[in-house]
Amino acid sequence: MGRFTYYAPLWLGTIVGIILMWGSHELHGGGEPMSHKLKAAVNGLLIGCLCQTIMLALQGTFAQVLPVPGGRSIRGQTAVVSGTMLLVAVGLGLVAGLLVYEKVDTGARIAGGSAGAALLVAIIAYLWGLPLAQRDFEDERAIT
Repeated sequence: MGRFTYYAPLWLGTIVGIILMWGSHELHGGGEPMSHKLKAAVNGLLIGCLCQTIMLALQGTFAQVLPVPGGRSIRGQTAVVSGTMLLVAVGLGLVAGLLVYEKVDTGARIAGGSAGAALLVAIIAYLWGLPLAQRDFEDERAIT
């Protein structure tokens, strides 16, 4: 899988986010056009990062492999736990954001705290599997 394919959720999410935010300028009426463009760009980038994080979590959950810098990867149960907890953290974070938007403070705190706990578990599982990460593609890099 090439770099473009691997980072496609980031780029596509950013483009879709910018398009969605750009169209909302007319809905919210006037305002400073430059500040709206900046908000659209930042929100688009955040949506792209969210899409990339979801793809990474799904890769860990279903493919049972998570990338590690230096051409290595975490495989097996550790990748599944880390990917699943990352997916749960993203989902609960989105729920918390929606609850904040709807002004349901208690539910937002519970969902946000649960998202933080799930993210902490994902990070701990990832760090736990880091020393056992297997070498990948090192032989291919030496040949080419």
